[in-house]
Amino acid sequence: MTKLQSEQCAKIAKHYGEGSQLCILQEECAELIQAISKIRRSIPNAGTHLIEELADVCIMVEQVISYMDDDEKTMLSKLINTKLERQIRRIDDENPA
Repeated sequence: MTKLQSEQCAKIAKHYGEGSQLCILQEECAELIQAISKIRRSIPNAGTHLIEELADVCIMVEQVISYMDDDEKTMLSKLINTKLERQIRRIDDENPA
């Protein structure tokens, strides 16, 4: 997400409040699950719907992140790095050189 997009998300999040935006994030995640299900069932135009729902979830996640303080953002970043590195190790273990 660009810096401008993150700033826009923060402005929207501040306007509506954390409780409201957490609820919307939950709803958007449910819609993403439905879009994935349609892809798996080969429903026509499901790919476009998936992209739209991914965009909605990304926006809402960015809004929720905007509520975090610097320590929480640091913790989130570290957890993301740890989880990515762990998965890369698993992939490397599956495919030894």
